[in-house]
Amino acid sequence: MASATISTRLAGYDTLGRAIQLGFLLVLAILWYVSTEQGMVNPLVLPAPGAVFEELWEIFAEGEVWSPLFTTLGQIAVALAVSSIVGLTVGYLASRTGYTVKVFDPLFSSLYAIPSILFYPLLILFFGIGVQSKIAMGILIAIFPIILATIAGFANVDRAYKVAAQSMGASDRQMFFHVLLPAALPVIASGLRIGTITATGGTLAAEALGSFNGLGHMIVTLSDQFNMAKVFAYVIVAIAMALIITFSAFAVENRINRHA
Repeated sequence: MASATISTRLAGYDTLGRAIQLGFLLVLAILWYVSTEQGMVNPLVLPAPGAVFEELWEIFAEGEVWSPLFTTLGQIAVALAVSSIVGLTVGYLASRTGYTVKVFDPLFSSLYAIPSILFYPLLILFFGIGVQSKIAMGILIAIFPIILATIAGFANVDRAYKVAAQSMGASDRQMFFHVLLPAALPVIASGLRIGTITATGGTLAAEALGSFNGLGHMIVTLSDQFNMAKVFAYVIVAIAMALIITFSAFAVENRINRHA
């Protein structure tokens, strides 16, 4: 009975949350329509919704959007895969003892505080202006939250769990998979979610600063041509992509937390 009541309340909160999110988007759409219809904003700055959605329809109908979209998604996927593997490994190794936590946690926190975009010119020098520098940018901006979350997750596992497992003769492998990892997983999942979001933003920003393809490249190129309706069409595609990635990351994290 109590479980059913909690589930009902959570469902109610989810419904209310979705309503608030949709309401916020609706208000933005209304403000956009009214400001352009009433001539409150220069159309070179903010084109009318009708013109934008006409361009949005055309880029999908003509298939123009798929190449930059898949380029961006591919770069995000590779960046996230590499940053996850490296970040989880480094974070776990740094969490092995209290001494390594004290040494490496402040170090990685300090590096995370530096705006990663400052290193983009160096990445272009090392990897060129192609996809490699965009992937490197995504890795650089995503890896630190993953490392820090992994350190926090493993370092803060309740000592009583470790002592109990050791008293029952658990091997190192059993300790890791049956004690440490399940206890640390919710925190690690949070870091992976943040890494996913930052990898998405970092990749788009790198494309906008300099690239041959991708959504960011298309937005900047069309801006230089003052084709603002098409710019906003690609902005909508980029926003939709980022929202889908973000909500997917939240869904995975919530699923992990429910089973933790």
